Amino acid sequence: FLRLLEAVVVDVAEGYGLEAYATPGYAGVWGGEEKLAAFGVAVKQGVALHGLALNVNTNLEDFQVIVPCGIKDKGVTSLQRLLGRELDMDEVKTRLTAAFRARFADVSAPTLGLSGPG
Repeated sequence: FLRLLEAVVVDVAEGYGLEAYATPGYAGVWGGEEKLAAFGVAVKQGVALHGLALNVNTNLEDFQVIVPCGIKDKGVTSLQRLLGRELDMDEVKTRLTAAFRARFADVSAPTLGLSGPG
């Protein structure tokens, strides 16, 4: 599931002409040596919770006072920084939605190795 979420963000970045990738040992999506997107996945009381944080037009100065995701030797970036321009959030949302639909179109519980209801 996490790999599919990473693939969604990679698809969006590549749609803007950027090279982005997921790397073993570090959950998230990277642009160069800096983190472009972070993910959170948990199961509580039998319910899967998940989310992603894609840095679009993010003020990266805020990350100077924290250690993002506990990774001390890597920085954080954004689509804006990588592209050198501010992006329209509605356009990014549209692209993200399309990437989700494309990646998750054929996914079912058995595909993910999960048991179905009952």
